[in-house]
Parts: sequence; C-alpha cells; structure tokens
Amino acid sequence: MGVSVAILELWRYPVKSLQGERVGSAAVSELGLAGDRRWALVDVSTGKTVTDADVLTGRRAPELLFGSARYLAETDEVVVILPDGTETTDDAVLSGWLGRQVRLTKAEPALRGTYEIALDFEAEDSAEWVSWQGPGGSFHDSTKTQVSVLSTGSMAGWPTRRFR
Repeated sequence: MGVSVAILELWRYPVKSLQGERVGSAAVSELGLAGDRRWALVDVSTGKTVTDADVLTGRRAPELLFGSARYLAETDEVVVILPDGTETTDDAVLSGWLGRQVRLTKAEPALRGTYEIALDFEAEDSAEWVSWQGPGGSFHDSTKTQVSVLSTGSMAGWPTRRFR
C-alpha cells in the first residue's frame, strides 16, 4: 500500500542564514535545490583562506535573520534584500549593514564553510563550542544532507521561519 504525500511549501535560502523565498518548483541535484545556500556572507576579518571560509551564521550575527535573499535563476546570481528594502550585492553596503567587513561569496567545489555550535545551547556564553566543515559546493552546515524535509507534525507548531 502506497503513501500519498502532499508538498505544502517549498523554500529556498540562497544566502546562508538569511530569510529565503517560497518557490513553486526548483531543480534538485546532489547539491540540493538549485540556488539554495550557494552564497554566504564571509567574515573577512578572520583571515581564513577561501578554502576554509568563516561563514557568518545567525547564531553569531543575528542581524542576518532580518535580511533576505532572492535567487535569480536566469543569471545564476543572487540579490540580498536588507531590512530597509535596499537590494544589493555590494560588499561595502553589506559590511555597513553588519558592522564588520564581509564578502558575499559564491560556493565552489573546493570551498568548505566552517561552522560552530555550543554543546549546551541553553548556556552558549559559558558552554564549550565545537566546529566542523560543511560540504563543498554549498554553504549548508550539514555534512549528511543538503535538503531538509519536514512534516507539519514534526514542526510541532513552530513557525516555518525557524527551520532555515
């Protein structure tokens, strides 16, 4: 007996940790949805090389959660939309918004983002942190999957935005 599944929403997040865009359809490859997490804002001040990028995430730069991005499939580019509605790809404008020097960076096969998390998320200030590198070719922080599928039951009433 087969199981019928209805897809209620499909979301793409072109820039890591920014709000995404709801889409009607998207091509899927081994890197996930086309245009999903293919760009990130990289903290230039850390001095890390392009093959070990210090990718900003909402955990360390919560301002990111108020910006969004749109993937332009026809040109395979992205535009960042700041909270005030400004649309840009300019590193100086993005740096001014975040108050630190950043670079909008497109993922490459050899480029692997470095990510971190507190072992005790309820006490981040005093907890030990662990770090790891994500896969090449995207700025997805999971080393196991680049597409997340959630059911309305597993979301348990949490807002969709919580599951970037």
